[in-house]
Amino acid sequence: MLACGGPAAHDARTAPPTFEIRLHRPSHVGERWHIVADGTQSESKSTYTEQVVVKKSEKHQAIHFDATVTALAVEGGVVSRAEYLVTAFESVKNHEQLLAPGKHVVIQPAPKKDDTVIAVDGQPATPDVREALGIVMALTREPGDDDTVFGTHERQPIGASWAVNGAAMRTVLVRNGASAPSDAIHGQVTLASRTPDDCLDVRVDLHVDSFTPLAPLPEGSQITKSKVLLQAKFALPIDTRLSLRRAELDVHTEFEAFVPVQSAEIAGVTVDSHTDHHRSTAYTPLAP
Repeated sequence: MLACGGPAAHDARTAPPTFEIRLHRPSHVGERWHIVADGTQSESKSTYTEQVVVKKSEKHQAIHFDATVTALAVEGGVVSRAEYLVTAFESVKNHEQLLAPGKHVVIQPAPKKDDTVIAVDGQPATPDVREALGIVMALTREPGDDDTVFGTHERQPIGASWAVNGAAMRTVLVRNGASAPSDAIHGQVTLASRTPDDCLDVRVDLHVDSFTPLAPLPEGSQITKSKVLLQAKFALPIDTRLSLRRAELDVHTEFEAFVPVQSAEIAGVTVDSHTDHHRSTAYTPLAP
């Protein structure tokens, strides 16, 4: 098994060891990894009046993705174009194969997910493939986001915690189509432990108590509930030259709004939606 990094220099007689926290690890063209990613996403949406459910929908997806990745282009240490040689890509629920083994997927991420270019064997990916890839990986590229939001400039000992950068998180939310007041964002990052394979176990607990979609709601609408709960775990090699080894992400989103309608019978309807998204990914570096 590949170790995550070497020992940190310290004087055990005077102070506990401290570590540099660096979530972003610079990549280079030609760098290769084997990744295994599993993701689930559950969405439910209800539209109702005080007495009657007008419409209700639910969607549950579980995706497994296994591939060898090669960095084709890098900008500012961030992969800007990558090729994935598929080993397995399937819907876990019904064992449906989304892409056959041996398919080549090239992804060129953009700041907005809808602008990300995805090609399968040189042809544009289908909407189903794009949606499934979005469940097992991030389809956007923003250099330094993780360090700006979750990082710290100070070396930290095991057990240390520090606050999430709320202002930076507000910027991330805007890029994802929502705004939130500064006092609505709370969170902390903890250096939980040093793992047996010489990684740092870094954990994030983030709460957004209220947010507003940037897309306009119907005139007269009132948001009655909106919140995001995010938890993440990262296995970071102690040697900051080495790439991320494991990552887990859990995001729970709730949104409810009263929307007026032109009707003699009712004043309006309430729209209530919930989304749960879980993703876990393991990265193994490969020789060029």
